[in-house]
Amino acid sequence: MSVSTRKVRAVVEELCGTEFSKSTVSALCKGLDDVVKEWNERNLSGQEYPFLLVDALVIRVRKGGRVRLLSVLIATGINQERDTGRF
Repeated sequence: MSVSTRKVRAVVEELCGTEFSKSTVSALCKGLDDVVKEWNERNLSGQEYPFLLVDALVIRVRKGGRVRLLSVLIATGINQERDTGRF
């Protein structure tokens, strides 16, 4: 799923309290691509997760020209490793 530069720009401006150009937002997004890919593809096998938190969020998405409700499952596993703060 991709997110428009306009939407990312709005979020970044809200969080940082300042305006950014489209090219700056685009550069920020490109810089995050590798970090997000690495995080998404990290190996989770071979670890135990004694705590698992599961929740769901219902969001509105535009699909086929209509706005529909979509449920998103959110799962957070907590293992015994020390947090590196990287992600």
